[in-house]
Amino acid sequence: MNDYLMIGIKGDNEEELLDFAQACTPFTRFGTFEDQEFAVSNINENIELWYYGDEGGVYPTSLEMIHRARQQAEGSVEGWVRFPEENNTGLLQVMMDRGDTEFPLNVEILDAFLLKNTEWENPAEGKGCRLQLTLFPHDLDMYEDEESYRSAGNQMAAESCIPCGMFPLPGKEAGFKPSATAVIAGKVTHAQLMENPLTGLKYWWVSVRCLGNVFDFVAAPEVMPETVKAGNIAHGLFWIAGKILMD
Repeated sequence: MNDYLMIGIKGDNEEELLDFAQACTPFTRFGTFEDQEFAVSNINENIELWYYGDEGGVYPTSLEMIHRARQQAEGSVEGWVRFPEENNTGLLQVMMDRGDTEFPLNVEILDAFLLKNTEWENPAEGKGCRLQLTLFPHDLDMYEDEESYRSAGNQMAAESCIPCGMFPLPGKEAGFKPSATAVIAGKVTHAQLMENPLTGLKYWWVSVRCLGNVFDFVAAPEVMPETVKAGNIAHGLFWIAGKILMD
């Protein structure tokens, strides 16, 4: 199941992505940065879509997504793992040091190309930052409570994080590329079944508390139980999309 369905978008093939991009047109603004074309669609107050391109235009298949967060994330910049050379995203390493325990995360910054020639192109290590983050599950398990989580044999704490996108597994060093992925376990604080206004498809918008931080993830109903409520435990492998929030 692809990331698009996690936010109520059919995107199994190029034709579906093209149809959806055309439906987004009334909500889309186009821009140019250093001769590179891009587009941003805000189809409602929750869903923001980014399209990238080149001098030939914007490509519907370049779609990246982010969702409104109930709470901003805060941390300190460790540095860019990958800063965009062209009109695309960048991979930023952030130390989440404002909660109960500090831990690092790689975040895919969707508008990184717009940060060229600003203070954020070469930020000082330790520079404070506020982030809008959305987590997209690539593997997800939900549990009724911490007791059922433990009974299932999970070794990670009910609030914990392994930033697996920062290091290769033993024996998998060859060809490793850092990514904006992490295994995260957290306790649900809010859960709401939403609807994508352009497709009519449902999706879950869930907030979880993890080590003093609050993260939001979106998920298709197919990967979630019928009922999700505060106190449930979420555990999964997530891809992390984000934007730096400017003062």
